[in-house]
Amino acid sequence: MTSNRHLKWGLWGAFGVWFLALLSPVFLGRVLINDDLICSSYPWRIFYSQCLKGHHEFLWMPSLWNGYFVHGEGQVGMLHPWHLFLYKVFPLEIAFQLEIVSPYLFIFWGVKLWLQKRIDETSALFGAFVLVTSGFFALRIVHTNALQVTAHYPWLLLMVDSLVSERDPIQKTKASLLAALLLGSMLLLGYPQYVFISLFLVALYLMVTASWRELLSSLKYWVLAGLLGDRKSTRLNSSHITISY
Repeated sequence: MTSNRHLKWGLWGAFGVWFLALLSPVFLGRVLINDDLICSSYPWRIFYSQCLKGHHEFLWMPSLWNGYFVHGEGQVGMLHPWHLFLYKVFPLEIAFQLEIVSPYLFIFWGVKLWLQKRIDETSALFGAFVLVTSGFFALRIVHTNALQVTAHYPWLLLMVDSLVSERDPIQKTKASLLAALLLGSMLLLGYPQYVFISLFLVALYLMVTASWRELLSSLKYWVLAGLLGDRKSTRLNSSHITISY
């Protein structure tokens, strides 16, 4: 029992040290820049941050070529509430670093909760730590939008579990609303191919874990989640463009 507790706190400590290492550029007054981060992500966010702080339009970037629809490029996620908050409130360097590293915390916590429904907490901590420090997620740090969409996956699987296993219609409705929020959030991040991968993952997961009766009983809640998630992202996009133009 004591050794298990020590292992658990050791895993928490290892994750804390690793996460602080990712945040170290913030404390050192530097910016983590490499590969696609310097080629596209950071320059576009310089423009995005300046526009937000100066209350200017940010969908169209006039200084690139003869004008460029940066929002349509989909690599900034300009209308996502998290991005709007970061680049409006914080200095550019801090906002950029927080955007890069925050998905790792989201992934770690989501995987831990998902695994903990099946195994003990210490094993769940170990599994979450191994996954979040794996080669795939370590290399995706230069593809920050892809990483942010992927960070929704374990939380989406948690909602799948609730929709399939819950018998209370109220709990199913709550799960479908949370799934809608996750889907809308992924769409607003502007990386649609990873959103498609998430739907493919959910389909495979349902095939393995749910019976046909469970699938049919939760079908209307999945339709509700899909419609609300798509409507949320569409309304945010269309309302902003209407106001801007």
